[in-house]
Amino acid sequence: MGKILDADVDIGGIEVIIQNESDKTGPWCPHGPALLFEKNVNGKEKGRRFYACSACRDRKHCNFFQWADEKISEARMLSREEQNRSKMPFFSHQEYCSRFREFVSLPLEQRRFCVDCQLLIVPGESANHVKHRALSEDITVQRLKRPSLLLCPLDNKKSNAQYLFADWSCHFLLDMLLGSGFQKMLGHHGKVYMEGKSPTMKSLLLDIDYRHCQFYGQDEFSRYNIYTVVQEAVMFFQGFLSEEGGAKVVMVTDPPFGGLVKPLFYIFATTCTCRYVSAGNKHCPKHCDECGRCVKPSWRHCSSCGHCTLPDHPCGFNHGSQKHKLRACPKKYNKQMIVPDDHGAPGLLKHTAGKCTTKNKRRRTVT
Repeated sequence: MGKILDADVDIGGIEVIIQNESDKTGPWCPHGPALLFEKNVNGKEKGRRFYACSACRDRKHCNFFQWADEKISEARMLSREEQNRSKMPFFSHQEYCSRFREFVSLPLEQRRFCVDCQLLIVPGESANHVKHRALSEDITVQRLKRPSLLLCPLDNKKSNAQYLFADWSCHFLLDMLLGSGFQKMLGHHGKVYMEGKSPTMKSLLLDIDYRHCQFYGQDEFSRYNIYTVVQEAVMFFQGFLSEEGGAKVVMVTDPPFGGLVKPLFYIFATTCTCRYVSAGNKHCPKHCDECGRCVKPSWRHCSSCGHCTLPDHPCGFNHGSQKHKLRACPKKYNKQMIVPDDHGAPGLLKHTAGKCTTKNKRRRTVT
């Protein structure tokens, strides 16, 4: 499981138990690490815990189930591993990339895409797809850059369903991101945005749909389950962020409609440890050795005041003591008067004793 704090997420009588690394490692299904669930009775009594698929909320699409306290025999474990391997993609990502290069080298009239298998057909495989529906019209390189035009959309709302945006919507959002200075895009299930991005923007798509391995290189796509954290995916993700000196990155996410929202929140809250800070309010990396603290970039150390402040501040405004609050300041009620140039340096303030009350003001105005 991922590196997440313990928490219980209520999803209508069944709680998702978010585990941390100190807990034992849970089992895997073909979609990655399974989530730990617990059923509640009347919202009070705790039921027996069990593991189920983290990506599919419907047992028809993934029937993985295991009691948390169940002991699995070695024979059953081997059988499960074999079943997981049988549901893996036909080829590795590297093999998909080789097939794509071979497919692009074919003449336009010889290019075929199997609709039933959702696979690019390379020479020597045509006999395996004779009875299948095939697409052979206008499979250009530009069309291959937009896999959503070839691949059938997955409409299972509990696992894969996503929005399909119009071209003008994608272009509007992408132009806005480019105008904001973003140089890299990280897509969590945001496939449509990756297709319309500018060539100057580097991207990484993280998605559980392995069909995209055919169209993206190993540095552009990684199969990823958005609900659980796998160490290999974390290393791949961190490598992308650290490339090119940590250029400005924007993350676009489009989770399935019926997915578990609260576990997704815990994933993002754990991986996204940074927060937004205005450019005019950054306290680091500028550090003042004389003050012994981090200060704003626009501030300068003033030897007269003994601390950092704005360059154009009046030095006499602060009388130097920073060890008491305003209410305890002995000069709180002192009147401040600017000293003329012939009596002192310009900008200095002179404090005159005496508290001006409303009663005194009235006496002065009465003639």
